[in-house]
Amino acid sequence: MILLLLFVLSCDKGRADNSGAKVETEDQKTQYAIGVILGQQIKSLNPSKEELAVIMRGIEDTATDSKGKLEIKPEEYQMKINEYVQRKMSAKSEGEKEKGKKYIEDFLKDKECQKTASGIAYKIIKPGSDKHAKPTDTVKVHYEGKLIDGTIFDSSIERQQEAQFRLDRVIPGWTEGMQLVGEGGKILLVIPSDLAYGDNGAPPKIPGGSTLIFEVDLIQVVPQAN
Repeated sequence: MILLLLFVLSCDKGRADNSGAKVETEDQKTQYAIGVILGQQIKSLNPSKEELAVIMRGIEDTATDSKGKLEIKPEEYQMKINEYVQRKMSAKSEGEKEKGKKYIEDFLKDKECQKTASGIAYKIIKPGSDKHAKPTDTVKVHYEGKLIDGTIFDSSIERQQEAQFRLDRVIPGWTEGMQLVGEGGKILLVIPSDLAYGDNGAPPKIPGGSTLIFEVDLIQVVPQAN
């Protein structure tokens, strides 16, 4: 609601074609950034053109001081809003799951790739030593996380800084997957959504239902202190 208010305050008066709006000054760039953030939230609903048009009409009617001319009273629709968002998120999540399932099927056509009983697909790029992590151990790693369309959502490599995690405090796919490779090794993990961020995802970078791909160098296993 705060983001929506900020967006409303940044809107020009009247209904106008904004395709030619300039993004040059710092204020304009800030306004555009607010629009991007709001757009990311709306995008998570995967709206059709018709649905987006109605959403934009509500924004514009509010932004242009049409308080007395609003078609409905938003406060009377809180429950319906929650139901609508949940329905749209669930539908999008199921679509992402289906795409992830197909990706894993194709991934496993490579004879070097395997699948665990829980559903994680993986490929050992470099086996490493005989020293494997336990769930309560901490791992020092370099990694890159991608969506199945190749979009990078997180990368210690880009940050140029090693990361470390205690394995029982990360997503289940990491807890299990990082036990499959030895210290000094490298693994490619393909983690289905139910072992990652589930139907909710991790907006705005990870949509609900997303299958995640991680390429991980296991630099060091640090056993839990006694």
